[in-house]
Amino acid sequence: MSQTRGREGRSAGRRHRNTRSIVLITFIVICFVVVFGVREIGLKRTASAYLKQEKQLMVQIEQEKERTQEIADLEAYMSSDRYIEDTAREKLGMAYPNDLLLKAR
Repeated sequence: MSQTRGREGRSAGRRHRNTRSIVLITFIVICFVVVFGVREIGLKRTASAYLKQEKQLMVQIEQEKERTQEIADLEAYMSSDRYIEDTAREKLGMAYPNDLLLKAR
């Protein structure tokens, strides 16, 4: 009989150690899941911030392209004869001989 009790005692001790090991492994797995979940949330926030910044930069790029086009158009206008004529009329009060000038009373 003493051998039977010894075997039963050993298997109960093994079960207790196995249960403790399973609980410890489960706790470690849960900790990993929590840590990775928190990390994923942080990465999603960072990615969202980067997407927002990218959209703002794309808007700025479009604005600068429009501004560049406006400058190119102004440069073309300023190098034309039309600009010279308009400047002479506005700032110098010059006119062609056949222009009709109206004066305010």
